[in-house]
Amino acid sequence: MTMTKNEYVASTRGMIFAPAHMALIDTDAPIVAVKQGEKGYWPIYHPSYEELNERPASEEVLRSAIQASMFGWDAPIARAALDWLNEKK
Repeated sequence: MTMTKNEYVASTRGMIFAPAHMALIDTDAPIVAVKQGEKGYWPIYHPSYEELNERPASEEVLRSAIQASMFGWDAPIARAALDWLNEKK
């Protein structure tokens, strides 16, 4: 069953979606969602993280978001993800 964005995410503002394998977690979800300023991530059951991001995100941005969710959004590693989020219109 494929769900639409609105069925599992009320707002994608401040969020980056990445392949779950990048987060090194044990989940059957193909995607994880990371929210700016919050620790951790949520499993998302959707076939395409690119579609959810609504614009291209480099591997550097995706890894930056995952690491920021683990080590804090004020850590230097968060810069690429924060820059990408600030450019999002």
